Amino acid sequence: MRLPTFSGRSTRGRVSAWNAERADQPPLTLSVNVCARQLHQTDLPATITGILAATGLHPGNLVVELNGSLLQPDAATTALRLRQLRATGVRLAMDDFGVGSLSLADLRRLPFDVMKIDRSFVADIATVPEATALTRALVQLGNSLSLTTVAEGIERPDQLERLRALGCRLGQGYYFAKPLDEGAAGALLGAERLPGAQVAST
Repeated sequence: MRLPTFSGRSTRGRVSAWNAERADQPPLTLSVNVCARQLHQTDLPATITGILAATGLHPGNLVVELNGSLLQPDAATTALRLRQLRATGVRLAMDDFGVGSLSLADLRRLPFDVMKIDRSFVADIATVPEATALTRALVQLGNSLSLTTVAEGIERPDQLERLRALGCRLGQGYYFAKPLDEGAAGALLGAERLPGAQVAST
């Protein structure tokens, strides 16, 4: 359950290069956040396709993250744009799930691949029974919808162990690494303690 983050202009190209260097290991995945303005640009799918072609990043190794608050103004247009993005081969993630206005019906209707559990649940998971119960329910919900579930905001080993016990296999947070530049990220990925890590760009 490791998801270090890093920043840098050549992020996408570096992920492709790192994957080539790590051909005997599971590929790294790059996650990028899309804002409301970008989501509603009609050329967004074409832009992403062009970036993938230019950098050599496999579409399946790119995760486009969206916050639930972006999806409310025009449900029909949003659903169409998400289907267009999905058609490029990238994966779609619902960010900060559990605290926004997105309904369970929306989660089932929209073509998401990943559900990210908001950090507010993770913060108290090792000490507050209600937080544990809600997180367990979210993990089970993700599994029932065949979604990859990622826990956000892991900062302590007790949180990590509780999430593992609940069946959550992926997570991100300062417990693993703070945001890194390209050089530091490359060094971290070369460490044996991070096999098959996923990489997210903020």
